[in-house]
Amino acid sequence: MALDFVARATAAAKSDAAQALSRVGTLDLFTSLPTKTVDTVITVVTTSGYATGGAGGATYVADSLATAALAAAHPRFCKQSTNGRYFRLAGDEVAVEQGGATGVAGTNDQPAIQAAVAYANAVGIRRVVFTQAAYELWCPVRTTNPSTLALDGYPIVIQYPVALVGMPGRTRLSFRNSAGGSKNTITQVVNAQNWQGGGIMIRSATGLIDWARLENLELDGNVTYNPADRSNVNLSDKGIALPGASSPSNEFGRLDLRNLIVHNFAGENIYIGGGSSQTSMVLAENVESYNSPQSAWNPTGVGAVFGININAHDSYLASEIISGAGHTYVGCRFANSYNAGAIATQYFTTGYAYSYPNRDTTVPPKFVNYIDCTFQNVTTMTVSSWTRGRVISIDTSWAFAVPVKEVDLDIVSWADQRQFAVMTLAGPASTTTQFAGCPAGVYYEVTKNIRVNIVSKRTSKAQADGRTLTGVDLYSGLYDPHSVQINVEGEVTQVYTLPGSVVSGFAVPLITTGKLSYLGQQFGGTYSNPAANVALDVGWSAMIFYSSGTGPYTVTLNNNYGYADGQLVTFYLGAGSTAAMTFAASGAGMKLREPRKLLTAGDRLVLRWNKQLGTWVEESFLPAQALRLIGSATYDAPSIAAGASATTTVTVTGAALGDYVSNVSLAASSGGLTVTGYVSAANTVTVVLANLTGAAVDLASTTLSVEVTRK
Repeated sequence: MALDFVARATAAAKSDAAQALSRVGTLDLFTSLPTKTVDTVITVVTTSGYATGGAGGATYVADSLATAALAAAHPRFCKQSTNGRYFRLAGDEVAVEQGGATGVAGTNDQPAIQAAVAYANAVGIRRVVFTQAAYELWCPVRTTNPSTLALDGYPIVIQYPVALVGMPGRTRLSFRNSAGGSKNTITQVVNAQNWQGGGIMIRSATGLIDWARLENLELDGNVTYNPADRSNVNLSDKGIALPGASSPSNEFGRLDLRNLIVHNFAGENIYIGGGSSQTSMVLAENVESYNSPQSAWNPTGVGAVFGININAHDSYLASEIISGAGHTYVGCRFANSYNAGAIATQYFTTGYAYSYPNRDTTVPPKFVNYIDCTFQNVTTMTVSSWTRGRVISIDTSWAFAVPVKEVDLDIVSWADQRQFAVMTLAGPASTTTQFAGCPAGVYYEVTKNIRVNIVSKRTSKAQADGRTLTGVDLYSGLYDPHSVQINVEGEVTQVYTLPGSVVSGFAVPLITTGKLSYLGQQFGGTYSNPAANVALDVGWSAMIFYSSGTGPYTVTLNNNYGYADGQLVTFYLGAGSTAAMTFAASGAGMKLREPRKLLTAGDRLVLRWNKQLGTWVEESFLPAQALRLIGSATYDAPSIAAGASATTTVTVTGAALGDYVSNVSLAASSGGLTVTGYVSAANTVTVVLANLTGAAVDLASTTLSVEVTRK
């Protein structure tokens, strides 16, 4: 289509509308402008395409911004006609097709896309759009050292506020090597380092970017992910990279990530790094990140994150989150990784290691908040300070970092494919040990201010496979036993376990139980099979004695550990045990109401640690059978001569040799007879009626009642 400018400059008598039309012209392709002459009265031209009809049609204006300098810097968007007129792309958004992108497979659209971003920056347009379903971006040439923050070699660089927006159904950006192939094939080696380019680099040109937004995009790094082999890790190949830096600083206001998929990069898929400067806020909604040999989600340099429906999975690390940085995750999922978790600094402070739980105590602490998030098949979910929330955990063990404080979590833990401890807790070995990476004199702190509620469950598959769970594996270290409180309920083999050896000053925190369904071992505790008297350290919520010896054996408590005031322990006699276990009333590490004996299977003695007394005191004694047994029979005694006696037997179920007959009574007057009894055989009490009077006594038929007290 030929240039079709209609000169209307002489139409002064026409309407204002007609005068406006006199300044508008049409052009078939913008690339043909340099071969056309444009009348000086024309200030606006429209095109049907950029270089091809129907692709990249737009409106161009001749205004104060349309200059030779703009044309030299952005030749795809500003051109000069043959008669010296400059026209530039106008509007409130730039489509990448208006810079020459085609979306055709096998075609490198990277130069056109980067040119669109650069032009938008230059003229103050804040929206770059992708109108096709897919584009290929071949990695540009990198000439500078990959270890530096130079910007050459990145497919897309954002240096000013801009939104990159794909189609409503999402646009796929395929990042490829410099030859257009998979980035598994290295085509650039710079300073002996493989250069793969990554995806989108956000790096301020001025020291501050107010905001940026990525929406409706899929970023494919074209690197194969193999969880068993991390040999292809390349930390320079990040899907989205916003590195912290000090020279120049990379201050960033807000990054919006919406309806985004990022996968198959050799470094972190999404990385917002720390340093001397940070990103103030990230708003992430409907973001999926997977297939990274490093981290799927790593916003460690962000002051605040608000994430809704983030799905970070199938990567070496599902997430790396700064604890105490004010992150909130709602309905998010972290799955299928070797690790996910947090490091413990509230803000970046020069001279302090990230893992040190450092905070500004002049302001309220900032927490990582998990609201109804799911963690599935994460080998170890690391928890650090200032963490709280409600989570569903599947085949995931929660490991609390050292040191850790200020944690409040409700964990519903399911076993399906694995057998594990729901939670592992440790403390430092000493509070006089220098914390590596911190100023001199900064020492480890004890583990403190922890509240965790665990509900342990098993799927039908885990039940069929016989998989079991432990509530808490307690490791050696220093705890504040009174501010660390853990409650365990549900299906467990053991509520908690202790290490074989502990550091000086070790104290067991307060571990309580709710409703339990025990797996394998009874009562959520551990077995002891004594063949002699035993001296024990209380190391479980329940201790079950199952002895094949003859007994009875005496139990003494060592109390080598410290305990939280109010900690409970239950001692049981296991089914089939042949030996009774006896507990002294005092002087054996405990203080009981009276000596106690576990005699019958199911007998239990509950003790509570008394901080003031420094010993275990009796909470309750619950025999499997009643302590007092009752039996009765109708008895018509014969006439008993003076000085003579008569005997009869009464069945008392549960009575055993050695038990006491505490009471024998008649339903009528005894007539002066002395009535006594004794256990003569199992379940049998013999009653003796002795006549110590001076005359014969003949009682009427009456009811004879017997009460037996178990020994």
